[in-house]
Amino acid sequence: MRPAAVRKPIPRTKKDVVVEFRRETILDAALRAFARSGYEGTSVDTIAAEASIAKGTVYLYFESKAEIYLSAIMHEANKLYAETERRFAGLPTCRQKIEQYIRIRLEYAESHRDFCRIYFSEFGSTIHPAPIQKELRKMYRRQADLLASIVSGGIAAGEIRWIPVHGAAFAILDVTRGLVEKRLLGWSDADVETDIQSLADLLWSGLHNAATA
Repeated sequence: MRPAAVRKPIPRTKKDVVVEFRRETILDAALRAFARSGYEGTSVDTIAAEASIAKGTVYLYFESKAEIYLSAIMHEANKLYAETERRFAGLPTCRQKIEQYIRIRLEYAESHRDFCRIYFSEFGSTIHPAPIQKELRKMYRRQADLLASIVSGGIAAGEIRWIPVHGAAFAILDVTRGLVEKRLLGWSDADVETDIQSLADLLWSGLHNAATA
């Protein structure tokens, strides 16, 4: 049997590079504009001005404000998810993964405040078109499923006591989000590392299997 042919990656053209650069420029500008004024308070004109380009140029890359909004959110969320999976790969224990999950999001929030303000202030808002609401729910569920796999693995390894897996996953997700919001609002006087360790310890005290501790 002949070995399967290995597909060579399609080389990127100059046009591909320009399109990617222009789209990212628009998305970065959109994040700043949406963070200032929210979805309803931001127009395509505002985004174009923020990106220092003509409004017509924006429409060469995106069909509507809703598409820009969703693309900006998904672009950042996918980067964050990929970074989470990458860091999890080298961690052997459930406790380490839970702590890392918290760490990634707090560190990310410190350096990506525009994105986090949008995500946390408008998540679940009913003002968005149905496709945006649907994608935001899928993004939330994707994170919960990732955490559920960690909890399930911890139970199987005897690290975590028996507990409803998805209930625990949503609890970890929600309290982490709450801590991020608290820091974004300036309601925490602690440094990032102290908040990370405090929340990780609190969660682990409720999750760990005392019989194996």
